[in-house]
Amino acid sequence: MKIALPYAPRGGMGGGNRVLSMFEQWLDADGIVWTRDVAEADVALLNSWSSPLVTAAMAHARGIPIVHRLDNAAQFYGRTDGVDDRLKRINAMAARSIFQSQAVKEAVYPGLATTDGPVIHNPVDPTIFTPEGPPLDLPKSGVTLAAEGYDKRVSCVSWSDNALKGGVEIIALAYQNPSVLFVRAGRWPHVVRSPQRSDGAGQVFALTDKPQPLPVNVVDMGILDAAGIAALHRSVDALLTMSQSEACPNHVLEAMACGKPVIYRQDSNEASATKELVGLCGLPSYLMSVYKQSLAEVIQSLQDEKAGDTARQRVLDRYTPDRIFPQYLDTLRQALAESQRGLFSRLWQSVRSFV
Repeated sequence: MKIALPYAPRGGMGGGNRVLSMFEQWLDADGIVWTRDVAEADVALLNSWSSPLVTAAMAHARGIPIVHRLDNAAQFYGRTDGVDDRLKRINAMAARSIFQSQAVKEAVYPGLATTDGPVIHNPVDPTIFTPEGPPLDLPKSGVTLAAEGYDKRVSCVSWSDNALKGGVEIIALAYQNPSVLFVRAGRWPHVVRSPQRSDGAGQVFALTDKPQPLPVNVVDMGILDAAGIAALHRSVDALLTMSQSEACPNHVLEAMACGKPVIYRQDSNEASATKELVGLCGLPSYLMSVYKQSLAEVIQSLQDEKAGDTARQRVLDRYTPDRIFPQYLDTLRQALAESQRGLFSRLWQSVRSFV
């Protein structure tokens, strides 16, 4: 079986880039042949937003079965540029869909042709993202060393300045929790606040195009590679993520692999998979208001329960490449086998028509 992975390779840590790159490396290590050219393949894996419609049409016209790896609908990320229509048309040509989480499968794009296919979560490399190893050297924040003078430290990671990634909420929480150091990595939007109160309570926070001063307890590490992100997580007590509408957030799995519990946004949005991934290894942020607890107190409660150790073991049990990618391979083989059976049936019917 020769697999087509027909997408332009891109650098970066966000989205499916790392997952697809890891899949290529895993295939190479197992001696499984793959190609970028659909015309040379027996079966094709197309990836949500990064696969053009013409590629799917070429594969479909040649009778090459398609497995379509689906992210959340673009509308759940606030996009209105017609991407969802393209994804629906590709999925109508697919033999199988791979859903990145049960939340994605249950959300179901309006008008999606089929939901035939398994839920396969994203993997994380536990040899890179591990509790063992050096921490990140944190810079100075105001007049205090960032590594000192705070009750707790949290990592915050985002690869998009999309408003739904929680940039506004992170800044608001930083003002409300001055005893916690917030260490950000990746790309974040600029956030402006109303000037009436210094503690952030009751203030209005909003996105802006102009750079703004950060709260004194927020440090921004910028773009880091995988080793840098792992070192970042080893430098803190927990991951804080306020992102909405996640399909299968890699940054959550990476923090868990480093042995860190997760505090996450959970509301009525059924398209979010963060709770599904985290299980008992974290808590939703709304508990701070329900139980009148500070962020530091929530983190301490997770540490008391050794949620970080549980998080690392959950990754090893569920989310490593050697547990995830065989499921990809099985799905590709099933799609190819079904296509071949269909071809044989059509050929047999043709033969019988001449008998």
